[in-house]
Amino acid sequence: MKKFFSLLFIFAILSCAVLAEDDGGIWDNYGDTNFYGNQKQTAVSDEEFDKTVEKVKKNRKGFKLFNREKKPFKGDNLQQSNETEILKGIETETPVLTIPCPLKKADGEVLPVGHYQVYVEKENGQLTMKFYQGHYMIAKFFATETEEDMFDEYINYLTIDDLDETRVKINFGSIDFNAYAVVEKAF
Repeated sequence: MKKFFSLLFIFAILSCAVLAEDDGGIWDNYGDTNFYGNQKQTAVSDEEFDKTVEKVKKNRKGFKLFNREKKPFKGDNLQQSNETEILKGIETETPVLTIPCPLKKADGEVLPVGHYQVYVEKENGQLTMKFYQGHYMIAKFFATETEEDMFDEYINYLTIDDLDETRVKINFGSIDFNAYAVVEKAF
């Protein structure tokens, strides 16, 4: 029975190949001089080609998909390499600091535990750390500029460290400057 089905299968495969017809294709007429009808094919000279291109350009002047001209590159418009592309975005990122314990503000109020975006700015030669939640400034601490890089492996950093039982040290670092602020804990 197995031999019967295998012979039937082979016969079916071979008969399909015999029934297939060759209807011709583009490769059957390759190199035929009358392939495009009775037209005689001739080579086009450079002058004829240029004239035809000019005609097409004149007809297309009214239609432009994007109506702008290419401008030469200037210094600011050059595209940066991938290696320095990441440095462009670092300045715009605002670091977030998690305050693990309540802190005393300069006016005597308490800065509660939470997450804060911290901006460090120079105002009249004095560095200030401004703590924001949303668009509202919650606290402002004076900071001291330092040349010390607390975390050499990072370009921008913001950390909080315990100095002792009553104070914490908030460290900030960026491309422009490094700073720290010592703040008292509120109990």
